[in-house]
Amino acid sequence: MPAQDAPLQDPGTEIKGRMIEAAASITRPANTTAYTAKDAIADKTSDATILTFAGAARRIGKGGYIVGVRIASDQAVAVVKYKLHLFQSTPTVIADNAPMTAPLWADRAKYIGSLALPLAALENTGGAAYAQQDTTLEPPLAMAYLCDSDETNIYGMLETLTAFTPTNGQFFDLRLMLELN
Repeated sequence: MPAQDAPLQDPGTEIKGRMIEAAASITRPANTTAYTAKDAIADKTSDATILTFAGAARRIGKGGYIVGVRIASDQAVAVVKYKLHLFQSTPTVIADNAPMTAPLWADRAKYIGSLALPLAALENTGGAAYAQQDTTLEPPLAMAYLCDSDETNIYGMLETLTAFTPTNGQFFDLRLMLELN
């Protein structure tokens, strides 16, 4: 009598994913100093704050996959390309409008990778205008990540890939679509 096919996986070890959205934001300084390509976008010109995507893991030291990213800004006149650098623990922070040197050699073990975003698109016109870009990553392009051994967060720094003149106190909203392991 032939043996029955064994299950591919023991039901007790089933892996279940959970999709969440982790958000972080930047309100840049109150100036209109133009950016050149490859400058950092941050909240301060010195002692800047790192972007924190809280709750990016179910437990400390765990992770998942980044399957999408969304960036929106309240400035509708500048259509800009961005790059988001991601880290498993807090890296050396780069100040606003300084050349983006991330990842630094000292932070190489923390670096998850970067996501280059295409040109942001104008969503509407008038007083409520803003620019937004959604990028969906499909396997095998989904970016795997692990949080640091004592973290459930991942961290980011935003870079402009094109020169532009910002608005005074321009706001950026960043959202990562994550599939948690």
